[in-house]
Amino acid sequence: MTRIGDDKLTPLIISVSVVVALFVLHVVGVLRPVESFIVSTASPVQNFLFVKAQNISGSLSLIGSLKSVAEENTTLEKKVGELESEMAHLKEVERENELLRKQIGFAKNEPVETIPALVVGLDPTSLVQSLNVDKGVKDGVQIGRPVIDSSGAMLGKIVKADDRSSSVLLLTDSNSSVVGITQDSRATGVLNGEHGLALTMSTIPQDKDVKSGERVVTAGMEKGMPKGLLIGEIAEIKAHDNELFKEAKVSPLGDFKAIEMVFIVK
Repeated sequence: MTRIGDDKLTPLIISVSVVVALFVLHVVGVLRPVESFIVSTASPVQNFLFVKAQNISGSLSLIGSLKSVAEENTTLEKKVGELESEMAHLKEVERENELLRKQIGFAKNEPVETIPALVVGLDPTSLVQSLNVDKGVKDGVQIGRPVIDSSGAMLGKIVKADDRSSSVLLLTDSNSSVVGITQDSRATGVLNGEHGLALTMSTIPQDKDVKSGERVVTAGMEKGMPKGLLIGEIAEIKAHDNELFKEAKVSPLGDFKAIEMVFIVK
């Protein structure tokens, strides 16, 4: 009678016997040709799989490196943007400091009392030469008062004043008018703007020997207008023998190109 336990042990005994037999055959060298054949056959496959694994590993490494480089570039671009913004800010701060230095120096050297004001707006049209400043009635600004630059040259007059802002009509506007006098020949005349280009000084008496290069200052004949503010220089003289008056082209000496800060004469 066959026992159940023998049936279960038979496969195990066979397996162990096969393993032992293979081990013995390997030791004595009988299986060496077979082993060599298996190794030589499997070696190309193994090498192929190894190379593919290396390529995949390299590709993954390259992808990781490219991602890292892209992240570094993004970080660097952000830092460059931050530095450019900081440089622009520092440039504006330096510009403001320069304006303040001019303001302090002007206040020390100029005999007239002034109100410093920042330009906050320019007229968008070319028909009217005007600008807006950040000082108004509550700061002591009055309509008709002259406005000068940091060198003391006249730029225009206050034509409108609110509580905290004012409008300045520039000398170069065609509606601008101021009485001036030449410093050497002492000839008086009315100066009007010429569409933002220059000034024309009219009603100059024919007997006055006005010369090119002569400076023109305010005559102080208008209400609120002090005498002696620099306006410009005579550039050209137009005279006709049969007329009572002559006129002259005047080049304004005020800086009209980059106006950021002005001084309103009290």
